[in-house]
Amino acid sequence: MMVLLYSVLWGAGGALGLWGLYRALQLNWPEQYASLNDTFALRINQSAPRFFLYRFVPIFGAGIAVWATTFRLHLDPAVSVITMSLVHVLFTNGNALVRTFGDRRPSHTFSVNFASAHLIAVAVVGAATAAAIFLGPALTVLVPRPRVLLENLWIAIFVAVVGGIAVSVIGRRPDGALPYSGEYFVWRARRDIGDELIDFAYDAAIQNRVDPLLLWSVMFAEALQRPRWVRNIERVKGLLFKKGTYGVTQELADRPISDLDAISRTAEALAGCWVIVPNEYGLAGDDGLIWKYASQHNRDGRFVEGVRQIYSYLEWASTPLYQVFTQNGLKVIEVRRFGDQFGLRAATTEDRLQFRFTSASGRQGEYVVERPVDVIQPRLWSFELRFDSDVSSFELTIDGSRGRGVLDVPIVAASESRNDPRG
Repeated sequence: MMVLLYSVLWGAGGALGLWGLYRALQLNWPEQYASLNDTFALRINQSAPRFFLYRFVPIFGAGIAVWATTFRLHLDPAVSVITMSLVHVLFTNGNALVRTFGDRRPSHTFSVNFASAHLIAVAVVGAATAAAIFLGPALTVLVPRPRVLLENLWIAIFVAVVGGIAVSVIGRRPDGALPYSGEYFVWRARRDIGDELIDFAYDAAIQNRVDPLLLWSVMFAEALQRPRWVRNIERVKGLLFKKGTYGVTQELADRPISDLDAISRTAEALAGCWVIVPNEYGLAGDDGLIWKYASQHNRDGRFVEGVRQIYSYLEWASTPLYQVFTQNGLKVIEVRRFGDQFGLRAATTEDRLQFRFTSASGRQGEYVVERPVDVIQPRLWSFELRFDSDVSSFELTIDGSRGRGVLDVPIVAASESRNDPRG
């Protein structure tokens, strides 16, 4: 009986050492939902090897240390290692899950999303525990004797060394990177999602009369917290446990769904939601509406704040035509190259817009865009136009609630590129 008790106490001591390690890293994830404000968390969460390193190696190393020490003290090493892992899981992932599902008003979508992240982490901890028990006898020689371990505070050194390596290898980023900015978040999300899904989301926003920047912001924030490799694991999990949240926008479904289906469902759920609102300065995003609509999708405060930061950057980073057009009831969201064409994406409160363009070869033409019949004036609506890449400028005539106006706009200004916030 005393052997079992001492084995459990040594296991609890190992859990305390793990607490010191993760505390030294000053990282809230995965005890909390991944925060967009924590660049270190983002870097760990973005790839399977980094996630595995962060979750597996410390558990395995501490498990070997506990195994060797308890074996030399003639205790039960397997009990100690299992106790260490159980205590660690209960006070991190388990504690977070209890707080989440103990809420009297849980959001089912958020709860399933949150739970799946922790279940992945628990599975990795379980694998590390099994590996430590299996390899403990062979690796005991690497661990100092109990007397040396205690006298030289070997566990403290282990925490400092492993923590320092993790911070320098995983958390290190190139000079000049933007660690806590919307620009950095958007760059990471675009790299994870790809242009095909981004373009599809814009089309879905037009079809469902959703603020395109709002749909993008929700999609980008979810992709940062649930990168592609995690979403792939969730689809595999869906073969056994079908119900869950899936896709790049983490939509609740009875079975695994594709990224395209997830985007379509999110656009339908946000139908009619606009964060861009008219004011005395033109068209601009409203923080209160961002929080309102983002909370409908996922009410976790860190997620909603991430949506706000991303939206603010997307609005600021809109094409340089923004300052010209907002005074006339039209906001250009993006001008993007598509091979031999470029697309003009915009939102407007106006009834009719006429684009007269001139190509570099002198060819002239025009496009007319009119308010959809199901959108009541003066509500906002969005559209996209495609121009040939040799168009050098266009003249825009606006007919609507603000009267008639004409603007002559050079395409070079519209397609100006920005620096890549690589990090």
